[in-house]
Amino acid sequence: MKTKKLEKTIGKLITDGNRYKKFKLFTIQKLEELALYLYNNERKYPKDELHYLLDDILSERVMQMNKNFEWTEENKQKFLDINDNFIKIFENAYNEALKIAEDLESRIKNNDSFIKDYDIEIQIQPYIKDEKNYEDIDGCFALVLCEPLSSLYPINHGIGHSYYEKILTETPIYLDKSFNWNLENCFGRIFENNYIGYAIHELQDSNKWSFFDIINIKRIFHSLSGKSSFL
Repeated sequence: MKTKKLEKTIGKLITDGNRYKKFKLFTIQKLEELALYLYNNERKYPKDELHYLLDDILSERVMQMNKNFEWTEENKQKFLDINDNFIKIFENAYNEALKIAEDLESRIKNNDSFIKDYDIEIQIQPYIKDEKNYEDIDGCFALVLCEPLSSLYPINHGIGHSYYEKILTETPIYLDKSFNWNLENCFGRIFENNYIGYAIHELQDSNKWSFFDIINIKRIFHSLSGKSSFL
């Protein structure tokens, strides 16, 4: 769609109480064009209205893509491989965060004159294709999913001084295999004999990532960010 037509369509949808019915008439390509336009022009629209509309567009895209998705043996294995990668990468990031927290706790315990509190956030960021292909920001729909406007990645976990002792006695939900997310309605019985972790559940629960998106994840990055309180 051309820019003027996109602007006109967005203008109508943003105040349309029955837009869900109109979405059913849109192709996946059109939904992606609308989502990318909103992503690249976020300052043109009220923040809340933009995010609600963007979420609705992405949810409709997921429904259409999942409806036509085939669980071939190859696709099933790709899905399970991505699931395992999320678990491994989160575990590495979590162990690194624990080391940092342990050092900070020791400093606080020893009445460090500089640091008195801290929070560490683990963020896991999947990319559908290699980051070198994201150079043309204006034309890359994948960024809508992989670098969300809210900056709140669906896969994240926190460690802080106020609940550090509790953390030591609990397994983080992303590593806790006492609950298997394999029997959710969206899967049916496809993975009844497999373990599906919480990271996959989070992507599914966001209603933004389709099965096709997930099996096409090529890279998964992890990062640690934090804030501290000082004297």
